[in-house]
Amino acid sequence: MKILTVSLHNDIYGAGRAAYRLHTGMLQGGECTPSMLCGIRQQPDTTVSEFLHGNMKKTMFQFGIKLNQLPLTRYKTNKNYFFSADGRGHGVYKRINEINPDIVHIHWINHAFMSLREFEKLNMPIVVSCHDMWYFTGGCHYDEECGRYRIGCGTCPALGSRSANDLSAKGYEKRHSIYNRLSKNLTIVGLSRWMADSAKESNLFTNNRVIHLPNGINTSLFKPIDKAMARDLLNLPQNKKLILFGAVDPTSDIRKGYNHLKEALTMIKSDAELIVFGDERNSTRRIDGDRFKEHHVGHIKDEITLTLLYNAADITIVPSRQENLPNVIMESMACATPVVAFNVGGNCDMIEHNVNGYLATPFQAADMAAGIDKLLSNNNILSEAGKNARAKVIAEFDIRNVTTRYIDLYKQILAETK
Repeated sequence: MKILTVSLHNDIYGAGRAAYRLHTGMLQGGECTPSMLCGIRQQPDTTVSEFLHGNMKKTMFQFGIKLNQLPLTRYKTNKNYFFSADGRGHGVYKRINEINPDIVHIHWINHAFMSLREFEKLNMPIVVSCHDMWYFTGGCHYDEECGRYRIGCGTCPALGSRSANDLSAKGYEKRHSIYNRLSKNLTIVGLSRWMADSAKESNLFTNNRVIHLPNGINTSLFKPIDKAMARDLLNLPQNKKLILFGAVDPTSDIRKGYNHLKEALTMIKSDAELIVFGDERNSTRRIDGDRFKEHHVGHIKDEITLTLLYNAADITIVPSRQENLPNVIMESMACATPVVAFNVGGNCDMIEHNVNGYLATPFQAADMAAGIDKLLSNNNILSEAGKNARAKVIAEFDIRNVTTRYIDLYKQILAETK
């Protein structure tokens, strides 16, 4: 059984990292012959081929991004949203058909890497993982509770549009026609229960299979290590409680909720310091002003350093407004570092309130502060939550078990196509 994983990246940002973890899980499992095709390869790996290699192709890639974003220039787009138009791709479908896998599993394809129209030109069953909402909205990656994806989009707040027939409505209709023609040849995977339920609420997948299967994580890599050693290696203080906060552009992307964290930090009673990772563009932008000392460590590109970072922290904070199945939560919990997050999206798939972490009421900063203080003020509660957090990840998200579930899905799809 030949399985091809397709994603823009293979080990950077959340979707690329999750896709690559599934690919490596299949390599270790031995039940199939996996390969991976990405737009731009970060990790050198002979099982991963790079579609956009060489200066010319990468220049074409940058041009494609600008070309696909041209339709947005007609609108006063809202900076609180991330909206991607689906335009022309790079003909990735030709390479996929040349590889000729039994199943192609497609992850994140935006920035003009691959267009949805190319799906119809593929010669094999397609599995799509929804790392965000883009596959079933008119173009936004998260709808900020707009909810218009349920009825066809249009009058899009992400575009600042008052037209019922705007770019989002046209994007939605385009998806509807493509998915309808693909019918049972397309399987949609919601990585969290919330994402799967949201996809089912859309009118787009009435003829397609929609299921829930999570991402997985290597619990032999992301694991507890000596906290003092981790702090020493990262040059972090030994005698302070440390709060970890991070994402891609955590202080720039409003969806990541740094404003809620900033408010919560004004209310906590614990004597703590803050670690911020993932923020390259605003590496000196302070979260809290002058009350807390902050350690900005920038973008972490390797998983060993990430593991050190989670182990150096006492707790991790995820104040996002909307989330699917965040790698940050899963990684932190695997390292036995409990997480405080709002009870939104797929967070509750991993965090069990007052058992292995704390789920605060959205978007009450006071409740988030209460969760932070509860964990940091009692070492016994903190330790027990950490142990429970790791046990939860091992039981439900270990990459070996998750990979087995995906292979079972692939087998089922192939059996149904015979």
